[in-house]
Amino acid sequence: MLRPLHIKVFSILFLLLSGLSIVRAQVKVQVVSKTIMETMLWEAGQTLQINAEKADVYCTSSASNSIEIEISFIAKHENREIAETDLRKMKWLSEDLGKKIILRNYIELARDESKPESDIKSIYKIKIPQNCPLLIQNYFGKIKIENISSKLNIESEFSIIDLTGIKGNIYVKTTFGDLVATQIEGGLKVKSNRSDINISDLTGSIDINASVAEIILSDIDNGNAVKIVADKSKIEIKSKVYDRFNFILDLKKADLNTPKDLMLDLLRNDKDEIKSNTVKNSEGVLIDIYLNTGSLSILR
Repeated sequence: MLRPLHIKVFSILFLLLSGLSIVRAQVKVQVVSKTIMETMLWEAGQTLQINAEKADVYCTSSASNSIEIEISFIAKHENREIAETDLRKMKWLSEDLGKKIILRNYIELARDESKPESDIKSIYKIKIPQNCPLLIQNYFGKIKIENISSKLNIESEFSIIDLTGIKGNIYVKTTFGDLVATQIEGGLKVKSNRSDINISDLTGSIDINASVAEIILSDIDNGNAVKIVADKSKIEIKSKVYDRFNFILDLKKADLNTPKDLMLDLLRNDKDEIKSNTVKNSEGVLIDIYLNTGSLSILR
């Protein structure tokens, strides 16, 4: 049993800790920002390259022959002076190198100057002309591209990628960053590591090389080819009509689930491997899947 003195000591400690929690909760985060706007003339044959870090990149199309740029820098800290100091360290570069237009955000430190203590972020809002090829590199952020008609190349880590209404061939390399793509007209090639992939409403081809992923393909009836090489992954393919699809499957240590009325010609079917070479339509779309460990579900 606790003695009265012990009870008083515990009570005082509890009140002190509670008071500290209340003080901390009352501390407001100070947010400072600055925005830069720029317009750059684009010529046919030029590629726009964005080298971003800790950034959210938003891009859509423009009817003009110019690249419209708006970039915001944001710094958050409990101490406003520290936030303002860190904001001044956030720099911006735009260069026209002939074949390439390069946009880049970076941190500039003077001699003996410390790295930013604040929570910092850059936000790109870009409009590009039709047929302007786009290359984006981003680390720790977000990429959202809508309604563009051009070649698109993305390389990212720890960044969520959202693609909608793209007309053109697309290449995505992502690590620890999920990809969602819909209303795509063109070829889509993806190389991913520990990133989930969700593709729907695609007209064109799909080529996926993935490790540790959940892969969902839906509304692909208008596609012309599907190739997946995956490791330790879960794959779902959804279609209303499979009569136009042919299947080449090589599944090792993986489960296979199919509709009852989808009859696959199985060359091997045991606990170690499932192989199928099913041709239903000589002019049909080929679904070619190699999976090492995981599951494949073909759904209606």
